Amino acid sequence: MVFGTDSARVGVSVWSAPTVLLRDNLRALGRGPRKYRDVLDAIWSSSFGSHDNCARRNRCNECGRPRARSETATGGYIGGHVGGGYGRTSFSNPYGPSIYGDVVDTPVFLAGGQIGYNWQKNGWVFGVELDASGAVSDGTNTCLAASGFIVSANCKAGPNVFATGTGRVGYAFGALGHTPAYLKGGVAWQNNRGDVVNNFEGGSPQEKAHFDYGRLGATIGLGVEQALTPAWSVKAEYDYLHFGGPSVATPPTEQNPPFAILPANTTGLSSNYHIGKIGLNYLLAPTHGRRNGRMRRCTRKHPPVRRSGVAGVGRRLVGSFPCQR
Repeated sequence: MVFGTDSARVGVSVWSAPTVLLRDNLRALGRGPRKYRDVLDAIWSSSFGSHDNCARRNRCNECGRPRARSETATGGYIGGHVGGGYGRTSFSNPYGPSIYGDVVDTPVFLAGGQIGYNWQKNGWVFGVELDASGAVSDGTNTCLAASGFIVSANCKAGPNVFATGTGRVGYAFGALGHTPAYLKGGVAWQNNRGDVVNNFEGGSPQEKAHFDYGRLGATIGLGVEQALTPAWSVKAEYDYLHFGGPSVATPPTEQNPPFAILPANTTGLSSNYHIGKIGLNYLLAPTHGRRNGRMRRCTRKHPPVRRSGVAGVGRRLVGSFPCQR
């Protein structure tokens, strides 16, 4: 690139000239008319920008680009869920092994809420959660059929409340850590209720026993969560719940032949459930934002900075051409 004056033409090799040549050329232009100094000043600014901007670009080139943003979801949250699945409640037979029945299938539909807290560090997510659900569930099946000579019963069962307290551990996938997948496990509680009702007893009133109990058990599960915004996220989850049941009363029944009245007894219950949920969470006081996202500071020293010494140009020059690519 060549700049001309009235008395001489001065060649400036912009991309490869050493600093000494640039200094001499600038001094030569500094002795020329004011308009040439102004032209040079404009060309320098438009071509290279200010020294500070070039220095920032050089820092990026020398020390690398700023690290990518990493999101963190540490904090408490609240939310709600809906779901469904199926369960089985088993009845033991006090009169001997049953020839059929004793297992009541119970479809489950539920809705409820949850509250919890997550810690996220280096992509790993640790958390605790409490949730409670109201359930609509009901099932019935033949039970206590020890033989064809004993009047069997119909057993009905249906949980109406579930609650769990769990810990969970997972890993947040994706460039920004927006998609944690996790495993969970902990304690569970259910309230189960139902009836044991004798079948036809030859015109006698049907004997009946009712039960309504709460029971502690265990749960394990897995799920995945997706952040929608810094505060809102949606999750899908599978849970398995197991409850060892209590002993509940059974009504007296008949045997024929020979005719006999079998007195009231007890039966042991156990329950298992497979439940899927879809939930929505709101992060309280979200801390989503930069983590380790600051630009690294350069440890390499920049070339020495000195004044050009050219009157009217008013630019700071470095030891080599800035922003050279």
